[in-house]
Amino acid sequence: MLHLRNLRVQLQDRRSHLHRADYQSFDDQLLYTFQFLNKKAYIRNLLTTIEASADADFEKWMHEAEGFLHGIVRFPRTEVGKVKICVGSSSSVLPRTMIGAR
Repeated sequence: MLHLRNLRVQLQDRRSHLHRADYQSFDDQLLYTFQFLNKKAYIRNLLTTIEASADADFEKWMHEAEGFLHGIVRFPRTEVGKVKICVGSSSSVLPRTMIGAR
């Protein structure tokens, strides 16, 4: 349990860095966050499982306007689908080689 508590504190710290980042440093902070996520085996495995799930497909959601209807953003109904879309949209900002292959 101590490991998960420490992980939660570290995630809160990364979130805080992203929240406080200005437009000039946001890309760097996002890169640092993805590097942090890839270093943590527990989170890396969760993200790999989420990416493998069929709940949502970011590319389909983005390019086929599945997520956009009349200017309204529509997220998937499941929690896993929402995470997939959020991770996909965040990681699409950075080249795949920078955030590390999962």
